[in-house]
Amino acid sequence: MRARLKRVALSSELQTVEEDASEILKQEPGNRTALFSRATLRAVSTGQEEGALKDYAVLIASNARDTEALAGRAWLYSRLGRAAEMGADADALLALDPSDIDGLRYGTEAAMRSKNLVRLKDLAGKAAMTYPGEPFGFTGMAAVKLEAGDHAGAIALSSRAIEISGGEPEAYRLRGLALLATGKPDDASSDFSRALAAAPDRTDILLPRAEAFLAAGNNARALEDAEGALKEAPDTLRAREIRSLALLGRGMTGPALAEAADILAITPGNEAMLILRAEARMANRDFEAAAKEASSAAEKLPNSAKAHALLAARSIAHRNLARRRTRLPRQSRSNLRRWITGARKPAF
Repeated sequence: MRARLKRVALSSELQTVEEDASEILKQEPGNRTALFSRATLRAVSTGQEEGALKDYAVLIASNARDTEALAGRAWLYSRLGRAAEMGADADALLALDPSDIDGLRYGTEAAMRSKNLVRLKDLAGKAAMTYPGEPFGFTGMAAVKLEAGDHAGAIALSSRAIEISGGEPEAYRLRGLALLATGKPDDASSDFSRALAAAPDRTDILLPRAEAFLAAGNNARALEDAEGALKEAPDTLRAREIRSLALLGRGMTGPALAEAADILAITPGNEAMLILRAEARMANRDFEAAAKEASSAAEKLPNSAKAHALLAARSIAHRNLARRRTRLPRQSRSNLRRWITGARKPAF
C-alpha cells in the first residue's frame, strides 16, 4: 500500500509539473526550458508519447544542434521500438560530435535492431574503445561475434557487458544464444531467465529459452515458453515446432501430430515435423504407419543432410513391424531426439 501511495504521489507531482510547463508555454510559446521539461515528462508517461514527439520536434526545428532534445527523442524512439527514427537521431548526434555517448549508444542499438552488421561493428567498436566503462559497446560487439559464429568471442564480450552493467538483459540474451549454440542449454536457459527477470517485457526472449529447455529435455518448460511466445506472435513457426516437439516429449502424441500436420500444411518440407510424425507413430507402436511416414519423409527430402536419420527411422520401423516388438530401442530414440532438438545457428 505504501509503495502504491508513493507512485500515486509521484504521478501527481509529474502531472503538476507538466501543467505548470504548459501554462508557461501559453504565455511564452518559445520557452525552451518549459518545452523541454514537458517533452521529457510526456516521454516517460504511458499514453503521452505522441505529445512528447511533437514537443521534441518543435525543439529540434528551432535548433538542429539541440543535443538534449535529439538524445531525448532517440531514447523515446528506443522505448517505442522505432529503430529507423532512433538511428536517424543518433546520426544527427554523431554528425555534431563523433564521440557523443548518446549518438553511439542509440546508433549501436538501432544497428542491432535493424541487423546492420557493418554499421554495428563500426559503432560498437568505437563505443567500446571510447567508453570502456559502458556496457553497450561490448554488447554490440558480442552481437557481431555471434552472427559471425564466434561463440567464444560472443560469450567473452557479453560477459564483460554483464560485469559492467550488473546485468544488462540484452547481454544476457546474447550470451544465452552463444551458450545454446555451443551445446550448453542449461546455462543458456539460466541466462535467458536472468534477462527476463530484468526485463519482463522482453517477450522475444521466450522463444530462445524454449529452445534451450527443449534441448535440455525440459519439455514442460519448453512447452510453457512456446505457448508464451505464440501469445505474442501467433504465426511464429519455430514456436509451433517447439510446441509440437515438447508435446511429443511429454507423451502427448495426438496433439503433437495435429500440430505437426498444421505446420506441414504451411511448410511441406519441414524436416523436424516429418521426423516427428515418424517418431510419434513409433511411440504409439504403430510401426506400419511409422514406416510409411519415414519412407514418405525420405522421398520428400532426397538431398537432405539429415536423410540418414530419416532412413534410420524407416529401418527401425520396418524391423519393429517384422519382429512385433513393443518398444523402440533406447539408443535409436536417443539419436532421433538428438537430431530433432539439435542446436541451430542463433540469430541476434
